[in-house]
Amino acid sequence: MGILDDLKRGIKPGISVFEALTWLAEFEGVTMAQAAAWLHDQDGADHLSPVLIRWDRQEFGPSRRELASDADRDETRKLIRAGLDFAVSYPRDDIDRSAMKAWDMVGWLRDDFWKFVSDRGVSLDANLFPEIDQCPTFLQAAFSLDGKGTIASPPEKKALPVSANETLGERERSSLQKQVAALALVLAEKHNRYRKGDRPNANQIADAVDEILAALPDARTHGVSKTSIRETIRTGIALLE
Repeated sequence: MGILDDLKRGIKPGISVFEALTWLAEFEGVTMAQAAAWLHDQDGADHLSPVLIRWDRQEFGPSRRELASDADRDETRKLIRAGLDFAVSYPRDDIDRSAMKAWDMVGWLRDDFWKFVSDRGVSLDANLFPEIDQCPTFLQAAFSLDGKGTIASPPEKKALPVSANETLGERERSSLQKQVAALALVLAEKHNRYRKGDRPNANQIADAVDEILAALPDARTHGVSKTSIRETIRTGIALLE
């Protein structure tokens, strides 16, 4: 333990408007526009206290800076409402991050956001989050951690814990992500159902995989949730481009 560890523990992670819409859409199986419309109807911009998001990937990742005055908070809420309106009217299902650049720098405290949507009927499960540091703190107890701080399989899944010699390096992980993306491209080429525009439809592919795995008795499904599959396909596609 040291100063850096204390600083990391002391910073409450933030979640930008863009991130919030992306995660909410994936968890609920809706488009980002539909997620934005729901947040708008729930008055999320008014009920949640806004923060500025600071990206520092080498140190703390997405953190936050709280706004000092009521005037600053009111102006930021207006910006967030404008972002939700923009997302609702966006012409495509998936919104480019570059199109919402301004709304990648404002948002809410991560725990506050997930508590807000959970209280309004969104079903959350720790296993929906690929990494423990992406999970709200009130769900992190559902993860079990090994001595190295990496995620081990939850006992109810009956999966074996990840051992040290099974941990993937960045090169191996990237290679597997590209392989999954290549398979998704082949599937999209052969079947229109799994294509959206000129790209694989990650949602449809993930749903189909989930149906197959659900039919397998005693399948070790930890790590292959619909969210993980969608994220792997999208990351792999980005690596191929």
